[in-house]
Amino acid sequence: MKNVLCLVSVSLGMTCLCYAAEVEVLKSDRPSQVVIESKFFAGSIVDVHDPDPAQGTRFRITVASEGGQRMDFVITPGTPVAIGHGKTIAPKHLKEGDKVTVEYTTTKVGDLNRTMRIVVEEQKDGR
Repeated sequence: MKNVLCLVSVSLGMTCLCYAAEVEVLKSDRPSQVVIESKFFAGSIVDVHDPDPAQGTRFRITVASEGGQRMDFVITPGTPVAIGHGKTIAPKHLKEGDKVTVEYTTTKVGDLNRTMRIVVEEQKDGR
């Protein structure tokens, strides 16, 4: 009888240890919180790419800095575009030549620059 109780106790103990180890592995496999770090880029819009749902493309702008560096930005839905003194416009009203500062994040997959906010410093045609 003592042998049976010892075997049952050892079996239960091993089961508990295995379960605890499995739970620890599951905890370590969970993705940790990702801290989103925003960046800024200033320049003039040199190209506006309208979305094409048939081809799966998104609304994008290309901005060139005074130093000549160019960056493409995907404009995400709901991105605020400020034009000064609390006024905003829809992103579709951005035009080539507008001077802007873009607040953005870069995705880890595909290295897409996604806009978080756009501030129009100067509009080309005085809109």
